[in-house]
Amino acid sequence: MANLLFVTIVFGLTLNINAQQKIVVKNVGHQSVVKSLAFSPDGKYLAVGGDDNTIKVWDLQNGKPLTALKHNGAINSVAFSYDGKYLASGSNDSTIKIWNAQNWIEIRTLPKEKSAIKTISFNPDGKILASGGYQSIKLWNVKTWKEIHCIAAHTSYISSISFSSDGKYLVSGSEDCKVKLWDVKTKEEVRNMDANSQWVNCVSFSPDCKYVAFASSDKTIGLWNFESKKKSITILKQNGIVKSIAFSPNSKYLACGGLDKKIKLWDIQAGYSLHTLVQKVVVNSISFSPDGKYIASGNDDGSVVIWETSTGNQLITMIGMLSDQKDWIVFTPSGKYDGINYNKYLKGASGAQLNELPTNDGNYLSGILAEVFGHKQVQPDRTPPTITINSELNFEVSQNEYTISGKSTDESGVLLVLVNRLKADNDSGSFSCQVNLNEGLNTIQIYAYDKFGNMNNKTVTITFKPSLRKDYALIFYESDYTTSNLPNLRGTKKNADTLSSILQNKYGFETHVFPNYTALQIEKTLSRYSKKSYSPNDQLLIYFTGHGQKGNADTTGYLLCANNTKMTHKEFNTWSGIDSCQHILMVLDACYSGLGLSINMIGDTPPQYNPRTKDEYLKELFKFKPARKALTSGEGKVSIPLDGISEFTEAFILALKKNEGKLFNILTYNELKAKLGNDYLKLESGKFYNDDESDGTFIFMKK
Repeated sequence: MANLLFVTIVFGLTLNINAQQKIVVKNVGHQSVVKSLAFSPDGKYLAVGGDDNTIKVWDLQNGKPLTALKHNGAINSVAFSYDGKYLASGSNDSTIKIWNAQNWIEIRTLPKEKSAIKTISFNPDGKILASGGYQSIKLWNVKTWKEIHCIAAHTSYISSISFSSDGKYLVSGSEDCKVKLWDVKTKEEVRNMDANSQWVNCVSFSPDCKYVAFASSDKTIGLWNFESKKKSITILKQNGIVKSIAFSPNSKYLACGGLDKKIKLWDIQAGYSLHTLVQKVVVNSISFSPDGKYIASGNDDGSVVIWETSTGNQLITMIGMLSDQKDWIVFTPSGKYDGINYNKYLKGASGAQLNELPTNDGNYLSGILAEVFGHKQVQPDRTPPTITINSELNFEVSQNEYTISGKSTDESGVLLVLVNRLKADNDSGSFSCQVNLNEGLNTIQIYAYDKFGNMNNKTVTITFKPSLRKDYALIFYESDYTTSNLPNLRGTKKNADTLSSILQNKYGFETHVFPNYTALQIEKTLSRYSKKSYSPNDQLLIYFTGHGQKGNADTTGYLLCANNTKMTHKEFNTWSGIDSCQHILMVLDACYSGLGLSINMIGDTPPQYNPRTKDEYLKELFKFKPARKALTSGEGKVSIPLDGISEFTEAFILALKKNEGKLFNILTYNELKAKLGNDYLKLESGKFYNDDESDGTFIFMKK
């Protein structure tokens, strides 16, 4: 074990991997507390029972979790039979479940008790299972799983039981502050060791049958020399309440842990503390490996820490998967790690996800847990995987999200692909992973590992220059007025298509054209767009062309739509006033459409700008918000030619084509308004709806 890695990771403990970075392991294994631990007799498996109602079984030979077994309550105790055939579990759901330890299928659920099952233990010959609940100890026949006997043992909950190695005796500890010794054959009490003033949390027989140890809430451990049958009890003092004790298989050491967040290793023969193993979390359960080389501690944070008995060093920290997932991670302090979807376990001190694991040092090592337990993984010298990226290695984007994809191949198969320390989706070597970009230059590292831990990497640089906005255009045109006894407008389709083309191709708008919509369909479409999410600088252009009509009152006008439907200007203005979008330009090409505006005639003075750069100019333009601007064909005197483009739309499209913006090829609302007013004097402009700032604007910027 000279080459074993030294570990210092537990939940909440900051791990120094190098001088520049720190990593914190987030508790997403057992959701609250690890309450019980048990190694299988052959040392191949470690069963971990927790408050999340599951037993996680770790395969220590292969170095990964094997399965999760379920109860309907917290798991208080787990125990393997001495022949390794069975795993038993006792739970707060008042049941004991028996599992086949070869295929992990449930064999039996024993009859439900009236109270929670606090402790269970197999006797050494494998014929009896003992369980402790409220006041009573029950003995079960392992062959038939029938109850043999019920012992009225205590006056409160029985917290712990332990068989002697010869199977003749059973010791029990209880919340009634008593420790009792029982003759298994006669079921009679042999001795009452009433040496405690507080609850007894745990008891244990030494494997050589020389000692009975018990720990209580008074921060002491009692050690009774069972072999000599002396009345006196040795008291070992602790700094905190002891929650778990365990003898080493050779009976030389006693390990204890609890609320002081330490594990003390006592040399029983010498009578002194050999090691103090310091954690930063409460210890709830302790178990020695069958060969005595390792100590496992189950902790309040959901982690299991493996310690080396001879040195007192931590070797590795294990965090198991959730009951319905297969995510897990194991760490060593040198940065070696193994796991699946491990990234979710890592959080920076601020709570933000941390992607700084130094994988370029080859720290990912498949089977590191197995290696710690002496199952050395064969790692022949192999060439690393190849990596091919489906993009240039240096490019520019305008969105803050980008999907890195490519292919990685290796003779032995690609085990894992990381993109900036995020686990990529990997299907037969083809991988993809979405990354979030910061403004400016981003360096993306791609790492590919084969199953032997060989690694290759490739670097991609992406420059993110964010677009300040996304532009949308909704273009409604009416051409078919057959049901309205009005002349059809065959030219409006050409109007709409031409406008859509120039907005999309020249200015990058996302355009949608809606032909011959009824008034209700227009309302529903605008309602749908009102439910979209818009960034603060997004823009929405709403254009309508068709017949218009003046009502009986001089101030009321209508837009005429398909199937003899119509809407007032006020209705259309209200529907177009989408609160979630800050910058809207409404353009109406219909007779009398100016009646619906609060008119600000062409002569108003535009704001003055003196930007040094294009970015500065854009920020100034969108500094004031919101903007609810409108342009319409003027005064109600305009008629749209049946076969041609109207004068108003023609002037509007021509202004967009020329783009005579004074700065950086950006045509502002005021510049557009002035241009249309000069070229086409029947323009009307102003605001609609509400929340319009006088300095608010709408712009057209070349792609």
